[in-house]
Amino acid sequence: MSKAIRFSLYVDNPERAIKFYSEALGWKMNKARQEGHWFINAGPKEEEGLEGDMEQREGSRTTVAHFRVKSYKDTVKAALKNGGKVLKETDMGEMGKHAFLQDSEGNVIGIMEEGSFKPGGPGGPGGPGTGPR
Repeated sequence: MSKAIRFSLYVDNPERAIKFYSEALGWKMNKARQEGHWFINAGPKEEEGLEGDMEQREGSRTTVAHFRVKSYKDTVKAALKNGGKVLKETDMGEMGKHAFLQDSEGNVIGIMEEGSFKPGGPGGPGGPGTGPR
């Protein structure tokens, strides 16, 4: 079973979106090193829930949920066998392997097999970066 671990928001106007989510949901946005990218702090670490990231939208990207998987290879194989497509794969070194998949209905999801890197350790917050192009 794969648990949702992260979400990504793609926005047309980052300043407007930051204002909306900060005021409506109390989120804090932290600018990432990557241009047009922010990490979302959606609440205290001790509370259950997902963390996310926000990016300047390119094309028709939409919100994406990311799921932790035990076996990246087996998950990709099963997705392809059942009508899915691999849109983008990223080997993130110590952080693990990540892919954006299109399901049999055209929805995009992210999958990640985590590596030895732990969020909050060296290198700052972890998580998938850019979405499918």
